Amino acid sequence: MFRFEIEPALYRRAITTPIDPPRKNEDGFRALAATVGAVLAIVCTDLALFGGGSLVPLSAGACLGAILVLLVWWRQHRHQVSMHAAYNQTGGEMALRFDPKRIVASRPGIESHVEWRFVRAVRHIDGAILIELPTARLILPETALPTEMNASDLLRTLSEWHRKEAP
Repeated sequence: MFRFEIEPALYRRAITTPIDPPRKNEDGFRALAATVGAVLAIVCTDLALFGGGSLVPLSAGACLGAILVLLVWWRQHRHQVSMHAAYNQTGGEMALRFDPKRIVASRPGIESHVEWRFVRAVRHIDGAILIELPTARLILPETALPTEMNASDLLRTLSEWHRKEAP
């Protein structure tokens, strides 16, 4: 069993790490297609509704709308990150126990039993092992490991247990 408290900087890094790493070719193509599609939609709307005479105001409105969407997303993201940080600061000591069939995670007032088949991924981030669940992330700081235990060996063991039980 590992008992620890998570440093706020590590907690923030763990919850803001993307679940799936970016795929450069596919993501780049989607961004390009969305940009071209948006420009074509603005031009076609301008031609269909206004006969081509109001492209600048229509484009400005589209840009303003995109900026507003980004601002709303950014505000919501900041709020979620701050909620996670506040939860981490009030949680106290956390404990994780692993075996080949499940993970048991506990904090004061909370105990969760998670079978390996529900784990999305087990991976390493800077300073911790990150266990990704469908709705949460479990963080095991490397500082919680006994001095005789190697983080890469533990990661390998956890990954093997995950692979054996994965659907």
